[in-house]
Amino acid sequence: MADISKFDDISKLQTYEDYIANNITEWEAESIARVCRKIGKIGRMSKKDFEKFDADKEAKKEWERIVSALAIATALNIRTLKKAYTSEFEAWEKQNEYLYQYRGKKPLGVKNGALQGIIDKAVKQNGKEILNLTNTKAISVLDRNGNPIRFQDAIYKSFGDAVKTVTEGKADFYTTMRQTVQNLGGGGCRVNYGEGITRRLDTVVRQNMAYGIKQSHKEYNELVGREIGADGTEVDYHANSRPSHRYMQGKQYAKGAEGKTVNGVFYPSAEKEGVYDRLYEDYNCRHYETYIILGVSEPRYSTEELKRFEEQDKRLYKIGNIEKDGYGWSQSMRACETEIRRCKDEINALKAFGNSEAEIKALRQRIKTVRAKYNEIAEVTGISAEPKRLSVPRANK
Repeated sequence: MADISKFDDISKLQTYEDYIANNITEWEAESIARVCRKIGKIGRMSKKDFEKFDADKEAKKEWERIVSALAIATALNIRTLKKAYTSEFEAWEKQNEYLYQYRGKKPLGVKNGALQGIIDKAVKQNGKEILNLTNTKAISVLDRNGNPIRFQDAIYKSFGDAVKTVTEGKADFYTTMRQTVQNLGGGGCRVNYGEGITRRLDTVVRQNMAYGIKQSHKEYNELVGREIGADGTEVDYHANSRPSHRYMQGKQYAKGAEGKTVNGVFYPSAEKEGVYDRLYEDYNCRHYETYIILGVSEPRYSTEELKRFEEQDKRLYKIGNIEKDGYGWSQSMRACETEIRRCKDEINALKAFGNSEAEIKALRQRIKTVRAKYNEIAEVTGISAEPKRLSVPRANK
């Protein structure tokens, strides 16, 4: 697990968001490998060792180790939050320097009491969310039928099933227990929302942090906007966004319920255009707004550039018999990444379990097939492949 104390500048890591999610995935990989390794050892025990083996006692010991490791990962993540938010606020303040200068004011700076208040509030809320998500009672894995079961219960059940399989001797141990191991590995640790809805723990942690920073950015905008007399907002642009969000990308809007004309240029109302609904009510939206002074803040993108971006986003790409725009194919790439990580997680679990060469070989072939499709999409569409999204942590042996 990464140690934040080794880095003078956490930004040397990919992002704070990735750092926090990676701490969780490393804990997850090691925890599941430990369980699978122990299951495999049960099948290889000598008669003497097996007679002394207490499944419930061993399951309790494993669970205590897992909980202890999770506490360490969670503490590292909460410790990182303050630094993450402070870094973001510093970047926003630098971005607004020209507006402070225009108004003849000095930047507030992140040490300003009001800004510190927003940071502290956000860190506290995000930390609370991480603690809630990593509450061991909320963490589940999938059983043989794909249904969520508490991770703790799954450990007790898998150890008990392994002992029962050995004791009854009615079937090959590895054949009987292998599906349990593959479910543990491929499904991973999940947050169970009930009614059959689960999401990967690391994904939820990542999204919660991204949304938390976005919410604090909104509060920052409102505070600094009053300070500099901002009367408009500008939305950033990123390629291959979902179609329902494209209309607002890279554009400047007037704040308030009505549009505004400045120096002969009309700025539509962000409120009327539904910009705030898209930005803050859509949990997965990655667009940001930046407060501006209309007529003073130069648009980041010219009209010609935005028109070119719009045409590019609408372009259709045909691969095989399927035709989609960039957003559609980007979603296909995300699905490929998820499948590749699932296969790698299963391989790690099966390696820890042992005696699963045929299954590992089949999974590697599956990875090869999906990776080829992934590369083809990237080549045809020009969407950048992201190797980091295909990697999974390796558990210690």
